[in-house]
Amino acid sequence: MSPGSGSGIGHLQDTLPSPPCWRTQRVVGYFRCVPDLDRRVIDPSGLTRLAARLRRDAEDAETVLRTLHSLQVPGESTRLRRLLDWAADCARGIDRAAARARELDTMPDVFAGLALYGLPGREIYGLDPAITDLQAQTLRELIAREGTPEATSEAVRRFFTGLTPAEQAALVATDPTMIGSLNGAPHTLRYAANRALIERELRKELLVLAALGTNNNPNREYAAARVARLTEFLQPREVKTRTGYESEERRFLLFDPSGDGKVAEVFGNLDSAHNVAVSVPGVTNRLDNFDEYSQGVHDLYATARNAGKQDVAAVAWLGYDTPGIVDGLLPDAAQVGGPALHAFRAGLNTREDARTTLIAHSYGTRVSATALQTGAVFDNVIFMGGPGFAPGVSSVADLRLPGDTRVYAMRARGDYVSYAHFTGPDPARFPDITRLDTSGGPTIPTGHSQYFMPETGSLANLSAVAWGIGTPRPAPPTTPAQEAWWAPAEEVLLTELLKRVPPEERREFVARMAPHVRDLTEIGRARLDPLWLAYVLEDSDLLDFLTPEEFTEAVTATAGSEAYRQAKLHGASDTVAWVASTEATAATRITVTLPVQAASRAQLYENTYDASVLAARGAAEVAERATGAADEAMERAVDAARETAERIAERVRQLPVPWPFGRP
Repeated sequence: MSPGSGSGIGHLQDTLPSPPCWRTQRVVGYFRCVPDLDRRVIDPSGLTRLAARLRRDAEDAETVLRTLHSLQVPGESTRLRRLLDWAADCARGIDRAAARARELDTMPDVFAGLALYGLPGREIYGLDPAITDLQAQTLRELIAREGTPEATSEAVRRFFTGLTPAEQAALVATDPTMIGSLNGAPHTLRYAANRALIERELRKELLVLAALGTNNNPNREYAAARVARLTEFLQPREVKTRTGYESEERRFLLFDPSGDGKVAEVFGNLDSAHNVAVSVPGVTNRLDNFDEYSQGVHDLYATARNAGKQDVAAVAWLGYDTPGIVDGLLPDAAQVGGPALHAFRAGLNTREDARTTLIAHSYGTRVSATALQTGAVFDNVIFMGGPGFAPGVSSVADLRLPGDTRVYAMRARGDYVSYAHFTGPDPARFPDITRLDTSGGPTIPTGHSQYFMPETGSLANLSAVAWGIGTPRPAPPTTPAQEAWWAPAEEVLLTELLKRVPPEERREFVARMAPHVRDLTEIGRARLDPLWLAYVLEDSDLLDFLTPEEFTEAVTATAGSEAYRQAKLHGASDTVAWVASTEATAATRITVTLPVQAASRAQLYENTYDASVLAARGAAEVAERATGAADEAMERAVDAARETAERIAERVRQLPVPWPFGRP
């Protein structure tokens, strides 16, 4: 950049007259070098010294100005006043640039992210910080306005179109939290902002982990898991290809470490892809276990890459606080997550002709249904292992989607969540839905969490719908009863318990049972031994919701299902598996009878004791009143008896016959 062009400084100096004396010559000559700031990287202390020198020279120029006034040279003094006012503004601007430089020098993570995604880095030193701050404030006001997700995202797109690449990068450095989750912002800016946020959060978590020490602090394991996950987020992902392994830089459209954490990771080029898939997970997904979920989405992405398709992109979206196992019965998380998913979809900057597919699993189907009903648009929708949307939703038509939306469902063998009807009819049984096969592959998925497993019919069908690789294969006709035998014990037990709890009591049941269901599922223990059952019954007051007979039936049904599943997994015939199931059911009934009866008696005693305390208090009051009345009655009775005895004695004395023992 040549002096005098492309900046406010150069424009002003071109209008200055020739200086009348050597002092103004010195000031103007000094100003003429300032535009080079746009091309140089200057350290903050250098900028501060520059501003101080400018102020000193301006003070010298003030002396010249007073001399001009004394010599009555109005034209020259007016021009010099303009120069001095401008010099003061310039000094203030340099001070702001120094402050911004110090701020940026403490954020190498921002510059690393900017460079990693091909964005301007140190060039933002040449920008006026006041203008960047004004642009950031304008953007905040824009996204705060009321409007649909589509309108807000489009306004954000227009805003960034009016900025230079350096100005866009400066906003990332100024407020990465805002840019990282800003729907409609350029994807590369969001990638860079979220990488900076991840690095900052990693530093915080490392301090937390160090403060916890090496003892058996229960929070240490959780903190260590978050540190491990954040570290992995910053490392390239090693990907297996047809020819070996490749490294892929990880890219995130969302990162929020608060609470359990929210993350959205992108695989592929989202800007140019012709086929885009967005996946929404279900319960118990968090920041610390995000890679377990996102690996399945990456496996789906890899099916296209391994087939030679390069025009695809997949997003693993964990943009809501997922519920736990049992509070997944409640609609609360879906009511928040659905609008968030709608806004995320509206903010994707994909090609206009891109084919989009929404893949929802478990509770994610409820979140996705809410998003679709609020206006989110996808070409294809796949519901997997859905617990139902609502009691009144029993068909695709009830969702009121656009007429050209193709809707599919999957239900793997043994997926109790799907056919337990926890929150409504199973989507796989909707009359106007296309149910896809899960078993047509070398590996057959069972249970609730294997839909993305490689070499399964479910993953092949996901690839067919999302990427157009092959033709979607419909599921063969089976009944839930036939599939139920493949469900893991913890899913069966939860289902058997819940279906015996009245709907109006389920919210309280959820609160009582949540820690025990986590004990079954997250730790991986399907413990049906008497001691554990007795503990659950005592700690959760489960018999407040179920009779002892209902609880016993739930446990025995679970044991029978698990025995059948294990027998089949070991290659037994249907007959042998059925015998094993029958024997396990009978044995379990005998085993659980004692702890259930003991818990029932204990609860009866507890309830009776509570009632007895109240009765005893009432009885004490009655007894106290009765005692007082009895004392009075006794006194009256004694007095009456004494009077009667006296009367009788008097009559005997008056008898005319002799009294052998003397008169009384």
